Amino acid sequence: MLTKSYPNTPRQAFLFKLLTNIYKYVNNQAFKEQSGLRLE
Repeated sequence: MLTKSYPNTPRQAFLFKLLTNIYKYVNNQAFKEQSGLRLE
């Protein structure tokens, strides 16, 4: 979806991958915090 609108250059691809990893990491941290609150 998003990859089609992105120019296919190594730098753009790298930045896109980096943003995706950060987004996943943040979501994972938020999920862990929610799980921790539920367990307590």
